[in-house]
Amino acid sequence: MARAKKTNTQDTINIKSVPVQAHIGASKYVNDDWGTIAFIIPRNQLQLKFADKELRYNCIYFLFGFDGTTEKVYVGQAKKRNNGESVLARLREHDTSTTERYCDIWEWVVVCTGKEDTWSLDDLNALEHAFYNEIPIEQNLNGNNPNSGGANYDTYTDKIKQIKNYITSIGFNIFADTEDTEKIQVTSEVNENTIVEDLQNGLARIPEIVTPHKVVKAMCDMLPPEVWNDQTVFLDPACKGGEYLREIYDRLMDSELLQAKYPDEFERSNHILGKQLYGIALSQVSLERTTKKLRGYDHNLRVIPNYISKLKGIGLGSRPDGTSKTMQDILNEEFNRDMKIDVVIGNPPYQRNSTRGTQGGVSIYSEFMQISEKVRCKYSSMIVPSRWLCNAGSRGIDDE
Repeated sequence: MARAKKTNTQDTINIKSVPVQAHIGASKYVNDDWGTIAFIIPRNQLQLKFADKELRYNCIYFLFGFDGTTEKVYVGQAKKRNNGESVLARLREHDTSTTERYCDIWEWVVVCTGKEDTWSLDDLNALEHAFYNEIPIEQNLNGNNPNSGGANYDTYTDKIKQIKNYITSIGFNIFADTEDTEKIQVTSEVNENTIVEDLQNGLARIPEIVTPHKVVKAMCDMLPPEVWNDQTVFLDPACKGGEYLREIYDRLMDSELLQAKYPDEFERSNHILGKQLYGIALSQVSLERTTKKLRGYDHNLRVIPNYISKLKGIGLGSRPDGTSKTMQDILNEEFNRDMKIDVVIGNPPYQRNSTRGTQGGVSIYSEFMQISEKVRCKYSSMIVPSRWLCNAGSRGIDDE
């Protein structure tokens, strides 16, 4: 098995994801040191009520969707209206339009604005124009190039950089090809608006930290070359942002073997997403984030109730013959097929927050480590604490 230790990263960009009240899949993204904030809102939530005051500020917004396998983006601006509304009113106009040429493409919107309601109309013009020119032509849903108003873009460097990092941290790839991508770390704040696996009952909390891209790449590099074919089945047992499944997807899409067997890009994508990639999300927020990473495809993603207990062998239920079910049985039921996992890969949470355990938390990573054995996979690449490798204390595992 391939295993990687947790490491402390330098120069990390720390972004916090906070669920938006009463909206499944909607979150607010903040960095304490930045003057810019961002929201991700699924299109199917737009007609509901939002209490967030920042959505009444001057904003720019991005409509995201997929045309086949290509990520498509529209950028627009929304200024304050006389009735006190702003971007929500504009987005609802987009949502109900049947004449816009992209009306059937977009499924999510990212809204960006200033924390303290400081953006002027000149700021909106400058940022809209800047991002129009940042989006590659083949991915751009806009028509005419918006007017910049003669802006000095040197004064907008920080805002543009922060917005790009927010969009990347949310899970879209349009601006992900920068050196900052390797530094981004997203932490999900768990509160009453977040649905978290067997922690739905409020007994505990799992901090969700998205793994930096360079770590994900390094772990995939550790896997043997023979796994990159059209038959290998991959499972991430602890999806947080979909970063592992997306990296695997990209590698399979670029595989010469798969390109030869499935020369049509759309057919190749459907095969990979439908038959090779599976994930268990730790929360509804993680499920939504992973879905975006996988181009909106969520057919093989699950949030399993009482997941941690089931990993421990508790509450698995019984087979028809009266014997106890196994995690293999649970996976077969969840995905409605006889699951034969070849590779288990991911970054399981260390602990869930409680009043007990080391530094106030109860270790749970070993439960995820054992899933590889329970499903009898060929390869496992997981991040674990160094003490697990050296069998320190009572939490180590002898069988290495």
